[in-house]
Amino acid sequence: MALLGTCVLFNVPERLVFGVCRGDACGVEVTAKLRATDGDVDKSIVSPTQASSSSPHDIAEVEFPPSVVKDRNNQETRDYSFALPGYTPPAGTSPMFEVQFGDFTHSEEKGFERRSEAVTDESEYTLVHDRPKILRVDALHGCWAHAVLDQWVYWFQARKEFKGEPFFLWFDRDYFLQFPVHQGAIDSELKQYKPTAGYKDLCDLLKPSEIVFEHLLDAAKERVLLKDAMVVTIHKDMDELSAWAMWDDESIYHGRPKRAERIPESIRYPFYTEMSEYILTEMGLIDVGPSASDKSTLVTIVTRKTGAAKRRFSPSTLQHVKSTVASAGYGSPGLTFWEDMTLREQLEKLRRSKFVIAKHGAGFTNTVFAHPNTTVIEVSTREEFADDRSHMYDYTCAIAGCTHVATLDARSPPLSDYLK
Repeated sequence: MALLGTCVLFNVPERLVFGVCRGDACGVEVTAKLRATDGDVDKSIVSPTQASSSSPHDIAEVEFPPSVVKDRNNQETRDYSFALPGYTPPAGTSPMFEVQFGDFTHSEEKGFERRSEAVTDESEYTLVHDRPKILRVDALHGCWAHAVLDQWVYWFQARKEFKGEPFFLWFDRDYFLQFPVHQGAIDSELKQYKPTAGYKDLCDLLKPSEIVFEHLLDAAKERVLLKDAMVVTIHKDMDELSAWAMWDDESIYHGRPKRAERIPESIRYPFYTEMSEYILTEMGLIDVGPSASDKSTLVTIVTRKTGAAKRRFSPSTLQHVKSTVASAGYGSPGLTFWEDMTLREQLEKLRRSKFVIAKHGAGFTNTVFAHPNTTVIEVSTREEFADDRSHMYDYTCAIAGCTHVATLDARSPPLSDYLK
């Protein structure tokens, strides 16, 4: 069993959701155990939720009904662990999110708090919301790959808790204060992410009724009361979430910690597939693909204007790429810069391309939305080839069903081998 920690009563969620299996990936009943910290009590609860093989989007959730366990000091605590028949998650694996109910407050002095008792005096609060639904998250990660594949994909699952009712997308202040550079990505007057790099698009796709940034509340000296609220909190610790991450492991991405065990792709991948289908449908791109009648749109060369030199084509490599593309009969496509485009513009360009040529980098995250008829050609450096980093995006391309190949400096194997 994977022990997930002890909580005092007033901080304990009514429900921890792991979302560990769905459809054909599982199809088994989930067993959850509630165990007292002193080991004297052992209550087993079988969840009534069961994955249905008839629907690929049914998620078998581990749910914990209200219950109280006393520890040796007679304090009310809960310890949680979970397992699936035939499968034990990695030690330390955290839930995707937790669900809590009650009165919550936020102030600059005390931050976001769940109150142990209902608040009766509202006079000290400048903003009062009655029965709100809150999706509480961290700032979007500065790396696009982490923002999409390690954060948004689980925000999308968590929002289903609200069953289509209006909710606030509520950003915790800690990450903004710890890394002030993230504050520069926010339009403080409009209280939203700036419409660059796709981050505002990610927020809008969740369709919140309002977006709240705690650090902006503090700047305005607002004191907030959330009465009888439902708060869904995404687990904050990225290290503990790494078992869920697409390739946050030393064996796949050199420089990352070595993970003893990761949750299998058969369990995690359906979340990414559902995310891709949802975003493409919302943007009207689900049926868009390469057009053989317009060869000028079939090759897209992606690079960056700024950032690390290793993420941009050298002049000699770029010239070689362009001449090879022209020799293959695809004309002279210009350069594409994702940072100049909205997320929808990026994905439409990607979906209409038969070949996408780019240097290794976070921009390859978008290949999770690629058309199955697209071939993604990753131009890697000798260093990236040496540590086999080029196969990281095998995973995103596998989800999209497209082809992913890699070439060293577009010469080995020759780029021309793939443009057929």
